[in-house]
Amino acid sequence: MAYEARRARDSYREAYVLPTAEERPSLRAAEIMRAIYENVLDRIEKRNYNVFDGRIRVPTPVKLWLATKAWWENR
Repeated sequence: MAYEARRARDSYREAYVLPTAEERPSLRAAEIMRAIYENVLDRIEKRNYNVFDGRIRVPTPVKLWLATKAWWENR
């Protein structure tokens, strides 16, 4: 599971740096989802990859904050 988490982090990092400044506004939705999925991955890692003892979710206020931040950063 740690290997897959590293692969996901690498993909998130690569996706973040690839778009040019002109492309970023059209990728807002993708950036919002990247931020949310990265937060899910953070939570999985904090649980030491134990995904069987309960649902791992991002609370709605955190999702809203991540979405707002990603939207603002990709103007």
